[in-house]
Amino acid sequence: GTSGGCRPLQGVDWLCPKGFVVDATAPEAGALPGCLPDPVLCGDDPFGGIQSAPGHYFVDVQATALGDGSRAEPWKTLTTAISEAPAGATLVLANGTHLAGVTTTKELHLRGRCAHGVRIMGVGDQSTLTFLGNAAGSSSLRDLTILGPNKAVAVEQGAQVSLEGVYVDGARSVALRSRTGATLTVRDSVVAHTGELL
Repeated sequence: GTSGGCRPLQGVDWLCPKGFVVDATAPEAGALPGCLPDPVLCGDDPFGGIQSAPGHYFVDVQATALGDGSRAEPWKTLTTAISEAPAGATLVLANGTHLAGVTTTKELHLRGRCAHGVRIMGVGDQSTLTFLGNAAGSSSLRDLTILGPNKAVAVEQGAQVSLEGVYVDGARSVALRSRTGATLTVRDSVVAHTGELL
């Protein structure tokens, strides 16, 4: 505390990244508190205020019909959206748990209403989302939660993927994997309760 002196540090104030709040539950002894997605960011609009526009397709697990991907008649499943949407599309996800276990070579941009309410969950031992290399450009994931149960996001064979405002939770194997010349960029995101990070 004095000029030229030293003082022991007992850790630092924990600061959650943008879009997240400190977990109010008490952490384990000696552990830092965790961060959770901020529910305030969900707002009232089912698609987070994102409107219809060229290249925008909408997905809502609460839809009563399969739909056509429009805001008025969204697709019911994420797997349908990934299969049907053209390369370069933005898939806008409403609240709910979207089942995945999908591998794609397309450039796609997955945008959640908010990380607090939008969850993408894998099936069995498959990676929840796997991106393979493509010549079109970089894919992105934003404002959503990606759950295990195995690997959460795999980026391979030269693919380029960015994550922003993403909560990765409960991947028992690997949370984020980038290999074989791939690029994975992560900003303002949290990885929790996982076996390995990379």
